Amino acid sequence: MLPNLSLALWMFQNAQMENGEYVYRMSDGSKVYFTVDPNLQQIANTLISTYPREIEGIVLFDLRSGRILAIAGLYRGEKSLYPFKINKYPAASIFKIITLISFLENNDVKPEDTFRFCPPIYRKRPQKWLNCEKEYFSTLYNAFGTSNNPLFGRLAVMLGFPSIMNVARRFYFNDTVDGIPFGIINPPKNDYDLALLGSGFDHSTLNPIQAIRLTIISSTGLDVEPYIISRVVSKNGTVIYRATPRVLGRVLREDVVEKFREIAVSTVLNGTAKKYFKDGDGRVLTGVKVGGKTGTLSSKELGGLVEWFVGFAPAENPEVGVVVFSVGNPSPLKPQYLAMRILQAYFMGKWEGIPIAYRRFRNNSSGL
Repeated sequence: MLPNLSLALWMFQNAQMENGEYVYRMSDGSKVYFTVDPNLQQIANTLISTYPREIEGIVLFDLRSGRILAIAGLYRGEKSLYPFKINKYPAASIFKIITLISFLENNDVKPEDTFRFCPPIYRKRPQKWLNCEKEYFSTLYNAFGTSNNPLFGRLAVMLGFPSIMNVARRFYFNDTVDGIPFGIINPPKNDYDLALLGSGFDHSTLNPIQAIRLTIISSTGLDVEPYIISRVVSKNGTVIYRATPRVLGRVLREDVVEKFREIAVSTVLNGTAKKYFKDGDGRVLTGVKVGGKTGTLSSKELGGLVEWFVGFAPAENPEVGVVVFSVGNPSPLKPQYLAMRILQAYFMGKWEGIPIAYRRFRNNSSGL
C-alpha cells in the first residue's frame, strides 16, 4: 500500500541522494523515489538555514500536477518536516482568501468596485468596524492587497456564516486528509465574531499542507492532490508504483478564479509584500507577476508570532505555487522574502549571493 502523505513526508526527511534523486530504502529492500528537484531543494534548505525561526517551513509545488518540487522545515532548531503536520497555526489574513472567494461567488463585482469601511485598518476592533460616524472607501483590489481588516469584516457580515462555510469546506477546513489534520473553523456567535473570522483575526486555524491545496484551488479552480512520491521500485528493480497527477474536480467557477487572480497580484504589486518583491526601480524581482496573500497573527499556544505567505506565479497563467510560514519573535525578515527567493530561483535561476541586502528590511515590522 502506498504511504499516505504524512508518512511520505517522514520518509523524505530520512531520504538520501542516489544518482541525483532523493531515495528512501524500505526494510524489504524496495526504494521510494521522490518528486523534489535537487537544485530547488538545496535552495529551500539554504533559505531556512540562513534565516532560521523557531518553527518554519517552505514548499514549492507544481499547481497543475500537485508535484512537490521542494520542501524544507525547522522545528525548535532542528531540521524537520513536522511543522507541516501542525494545524494550530492561526489562519490570520490568509482567511481573507476564503472571504474574498465567497464574496466573488455570491456577487457580480469587479476588482475595481469600491466598498465602505470603518478604520482602523489593522487593529482588532470589530465593533468599530461595523459602526462608525465617518466611513472610508476602498476598491476590492486595494483592500485585499493592503489586508484591510474592517472591510473584509464587513464583507463577511454581508455574506453570512453559511456562505463562508460553504466555501471553507471546499478548502478542507474541519477535515483530516491523508493522515494530516487540517485547519479548524469555530462558528461565530454574533456579527462581531463573524467579522473577526472574515478578516482572519480569530476563529480559524490553518495547516501548511492545507495551504498548498488552498493555493492550488484558488489560483486554478481545480482540486489537485499534492504528492511527493514519484515512484516505488522493488528490490529486484520492478517499478511497482508510478505517480500520476490526481485532479479531483473543479471547485471554483472560472470567472471567480480569473477575478481572484487579478485581485491577488495587489499584495505583491502595491500591498503588504511589495517591498520584498520589487527592487528600487520597481521591477519585480521574480521576473514574472506573482499573486498571493500575507498573514500575521500572534499565537499563545505556539509561543510566537505566526507569519504566512501563500502565492502563485505567473499570475496570468499559474504554473507553480509557494507556501512559507514561520513562528517566532518579530523579525524584519518575512516569509514573503523567502517566497520571493525561491520563486526567483525557479523562474530566473538567480541564487549566487543574496541580491537584496538584509539590512533593507531591518527597520520593517509590518507584513500583515
